[in-house]
Amino acid sequence: MNQFRQKWLYILIATVALILIVISIILPTAFKNAPDDESASETGEQISSSSNDSQGQLVEYASLTLTNEIPNLNKLASNLPSEEIDNMNIQFNSTLEQNGVVDKLSDIQIREGTYKQELTDNNKLIYTTTFIVDIPSIKQSYVVENNYSPYPANISGLYDYTTLVICPDTSQLLYGPFDCTDRLTQEQQ
Repeated sequence: MNQFRQKWLYILIATVALILIVISIILPTAFKNAPDDESASETGEQISSSSNDSQGQLVEYASLTLTNEIPNLNKLASNLPSEEIDNMNIQFNSTLEQNGVVDKLSDIQIREGTYKQELTDNNKLIYTTTFIVDIPSIKQSYVVENNYSPYPANISGLYDYTTLVICPDTSQLLYGPFDCTDRLTQEQQ
């Protein structure tokens, strides 16, 4: 009789352990796939962004709410994936926020004659896109620089600083100087 109880005890312990293992696998997956309760603001658009990590694997970022977007960028840069366009808009909004601009702007425009895209590394298929964005209502301009390759980062060498929205130099100013800051100037401080 004692041997019979011992077998049932082992079966009970094994069953409880199995249930705990299944729960520990299912619960994190359920929470990871649960929808986010936050909604986009009335003035912004919510997007998800992704990029490749250093091993070239896709990394998803949280949904972001963009207050401002660079108009017609998806048409001008139609050969770039939507993730690159999203990244340019994310960096643009970040630089605007660094400069105290949080309101939705209706007069953002790419300066005529400044959009340029070229293949800068034929072996790694690196495309460099540059242009200047002007915002007449706040009398500010910004330079957008993007480096993109369809190859993963470990082949292309593009890990960080692939998209920058920076302050214009004196020759690029259209409205005169303003107290401009960007990612590079903040990191140098």
